[in-house]
Amino acid sequence: MANSNHTRSRQFIQQQFLPAADLPNDVKLAKQPLTVKVPIGIDQAIRNLGDQKAAWLRKAICQAALEDGLVDEIQ
Repeated sequence: MANSNHTRSRQFIQQQFLPAADLPNDVKLAKQPLTVKVPIGIDQAIRNLGDQKAAWLRKAICQAALEDGLVDEIQ
């Protein structure tokens, strides 16, 4: 039976999404993450990056947004 009165400690919440070390300190992250399904081979390759996965994905998305003219700068 699931615990209907579960609580998350402040420490757990702070460690859930650590600050992005790959971005300047003045860049704020969105409150919700983007999610998307990708082909299996791409998924496996990205997951093989281990701890670097989030930074690589962030970089790829930011570069694509700049190149496609969705944004003028990363802020």
